[in-house]
This record gives sequence, structure tokens and C-alpha cells, in this order.
Amino acid sequence: MMGPSFAAAGCGPIGWFIGLLLVGFLIYLLLKNKKGPDQPNRSDSSEAMEQLKMRLAKGEIGVEEYQKMKETLLK
Repeated sequence: MMGPSFAAAGCGPIGWFIGLLLVGFLIYLLLKNKKGPDQPNRSDSSEAMEQLKMRLAKGEIGVEEYQKMKETLLK
């Protein structure tokens, strides 16, 4: 039965409030760390740009190819 001892065990209004806070915090963490397909990882993008610049500087690719690859990375 759910008498006074049930509420005293932490399932009263304070227990429900703490539980809701924990669930809300977990949802916040999940949504914060979720990356959609339209949100590229910025560190990967900047690393790729640096590699592209290095390839141009070493003469591995030409200016036209550099421009095409740069446009692709910035999309």
C-alpha cells in the first residue's frame, strides 16, 4: 500500500522534483551532444582545410583544383 512510508522514502513531491530534474538533465545532455547531418564537425573541417592548403603549397594540386576542393569543403 502507498501510505505515509512511501512518501517518506523519497517518492513524495521532493522525490518527483529531483527525478524530473535528472530526466531533464539527461535529455539536455543527449540533445547537446547530438550532431545532425547538416552540422559538420568544425574541427574536422578546419583540419581538412589545413591539409588542402599544405597540398597547394607543396605543389601537389593546382589552384583550380584547390578552389574546387575548397568550395566542396565549405558547403
